[in-house]
Amino acid sequence: MRAGTRFFICMIFLLAVSSFSFASSVSVFMCQKDGGTESLRAATVEIENGVLDTLFDRGYIVSSVAAAKSGSDFDEAASKALQNSAEGFFDFMVQITVRYTDAIPENPSKIVFSDIQSIEWRIVRIKNNACIAEKMQMLEDKYEGETDLRAVKRVASELGSSIVKALRTAR
Repeated sequence: MRAGTRFFICMIFLLAVSSFSFASSVSVFMCQKDGGTESLRAATVEIENGVLDTLFDRGYIVSSVAAAKSGSDFDEAASKALQNSAEGFFDFMVQITVRYTDAIPENPSKIVFSDIQSIEWRIVRIKNNACIAEKMQMLEDKYEGETDLRAVKRVASELGSSIVKALRTAR
């Protein structure tokens, strides 16, 4: 085989391989539905960080948009987040809604696992605004001896893994 032919075959092979090795980009949008406080709770921030970390560790390019909290118009905020994700050329937007009990927290910056009722998430494909996956997760009790912070981190990691699984099937 001539050197030019080998070079041409190698270039085609590299081009084919590189086209399959790109990373998808994901924008994360947090919503906090909370009758107890209008400030962003530390648990919401911890869940967002855990999901972002999990997505990044699994090879996704990630970013987050400003969170929406009680007292704001969730539909308008979601529409703005979707627009920002499209303008940022993201492939997907993940909307995560954390629902809290109506108990008024003594300190919103303290993580109290039992205040979280449920977590809902949905994945939207940006190019056609189609919802490709969604799920609602009721939280179980903490494991024995598990701190509130550790429980929230565990839930965030599990949530991130569920989102990664849904993203992989959506490709």
